Parts: sequence; structure tokens; C-alpha cells
Amino acid sequence: MNSKDLKVLISSVQVERDYLIMLLLEYINDNILIKEKWAVKSRKKSLWKLAKDLTITFNLVDFLIHELFKNIKEMNEKGFQILFSSYNEGIEWLNDLLEQDVYENEERILKGHHACNIVAYKL
Repeated sequence: MNSKDLKVLISSVQVERDYLIMLLLEYINDNILIKEKWAVKSRKKSLWKLAKDLTITFNLVDFLIHELFKNIKEMNEKGFQILFSSYNEGIEWLNDLLEQDVYENEERILKGHHACNIVAYKL
């Protein structure tokens, strides 16, 4: 691989990353348009803070005592079922995306990609 091909590959990966960020924001129904670099940096900082908080939280003996999980109505059997089914649906969706867009083994299906069954909270 020469340097020109490498630059093209890096550029395409960066664009794909931006699309994934927008997809994540759309998935949690945060429809704010991100046009400025400071907004991207702000989102990135918030996402890293959440990742750090979740890492700390899940290393606790009882993670339910952490501030992230206080006063959450969905902390019950039905809420956990929705969460775990959403995870499994996400894995299936990513595998479908891999087959359709990357390997191009299947016809591309766009219907149903925007379904959301998760309640988003803003702190």
C-alpha cells in the first residue's frame, strides 16, 4: 500500500467515524446538528466522561448505588428486558450492516434503521 492509498483509507475511516457519531446521536434522539468543531469536542468529552463513569460504576459491588442509576424508572425486569433486547438487536443490525455495506453479500436494506426503544435522559 502506497502513501496515497493510505491517505485515502484514513480519510474514509474518518468520514465513517463521523457518520457513526451522528448515528449514535440520532439513536438517542439528540437531533442537534453538529457543525462546529467545538461541538464535536464537547460531545467527545461528554462521551469519554460517560465511559469513565460507567467503568467505575460497573466495578462497584453494587452498581445500582451509583448516581447514574438513581431515580431511573426503568430499573426493573421490563426495563432490563428492553435493554438486553436492544443490545441483541444492535448486534444483529451491525452484522446486517457488515454483510450489506462491507462484504456486499446482501442487498442493502434501509427500512427500520431508525427505530428506537430506549428512553433518553438529559442530565
